This record gives sequence, structure tokens and C-alpha cells, in this order.
Amino acid sequence: MNEAKTPTPVDLDACLRAPVHLSGAIQPHGYLVTCSRADWRIRHVSANVEALFGLPAEDLIGLPLSEFVEEDVLAQVADTVAASVPGDATAPRACTANVGALMTICDVTAHAVDGLLHLEFEPQPARPAAGTPTMIAQRMVAQLGHDEGDPRFFQHVVRQVQPPTGSDRVLIYRFREDASGEVIAEEVPEDMEP
Repeated sequence: MNEAKTPTPVDLDACLRAPVHLSGAIQPHGYLVTCSRADWRIRHVSANVEALFGLPAEDLIGLPLSEFVEEDVLAQVADTVAASVPGDATAPRACTANVGALMTICDVTAHAVDGLLHLEFEPQPARPAAGTPTMIAQRMVAQLGHDEGDPRFFQHVVRQVQPPTGSDRVLIYRFREDASGEVIAEEVPEDMEP
């Protein structure tokens, strides 16, 4: 005989109050590493950490984090944790750094609890195909070719600066001797008021 099972009710309020940052889980695109605050030795890692550090998760336990993360990054993490408010539930962003075997650019957040330091590494998207900052600057200079006396020169400059910076609004000011100034060129999206 088959008995129908009554579903267990879910306490939605308890779910809303659950401390997600202490769950021991991380979104699939990020990596979690827990180390001892005293000696920076790795105690726990997320299962996917091999993709970042180049070693299987089980081989990382007990190793010093400094084998995978530069000392200056660890110093920034230590400073961030030292400046955080005790009992604060948020994991503050410590820095953006090159991390792991492939020097992946990651945002690094850190949270200290009970003598352990929980670090989250979130890889950043690759730089756009437009090129390096030097290539962008060289391309901009080559495209300018206008005379600075021509008012169109400055408008051309703001049009060239806006895409690689990703800024919505790019302005060129002309300052006067009395420290006042005026906008002489501006680039804004069509839906913004100049």
C-alpha cells in the first residue's frame, strides 16, 4: 500500500534570515578559500578551486596561501579585515589582483570569523578585444589629426575617449585664470541631457 506523504512546511522567514555568507558555498563562477588567520595555511577550499590554483582541492589543504597569492595581496586582505567592524556580516572587497597559476584577474573579498579567514575570488571578464591601453591611446592619437584651433578637435577627442573608458559622460573643460571654467566639448548617450 502506497501512503501519500504530507510535505513538510517551509519556514520562509527562517530562509530570509539565514546567514548566506556562512553557508560554505559559493556561486559556480567564484572560488572560496578558507585559511587560518594565524599562519595563512589553507584549511578549506571550494571543489572548483583547481581551475584557479592549478592543484586539486585536496592537495591544497595545509599549504600556505602565499604559494598562490602574492604577499602584497595578502597584506591588502589583512588590512581590509583589520579595518572591518567586528560582527559585521558583510564580506568587504579587499582588492582586485592577479591570482593563481594563470594569474587570473579576480576581485578578492575577505571575511574573518572564529580565527578563520574566508576569501572569495571572483574572476573578472577578460579585457575587451579593443586592445591594450597603449594600443587604444596610439589609435586615438592617430585618428585625431585635427588642429587644436579647430573647435571640432575637442569634440573629436571626447568621442574617442568615451568608448574605452566606458564613461557615460565625457567632458573637456577650459579653465580660466580665475579658476572658473566652461565645458568646451561633451559626449553623452542620446538618452542623457547634456
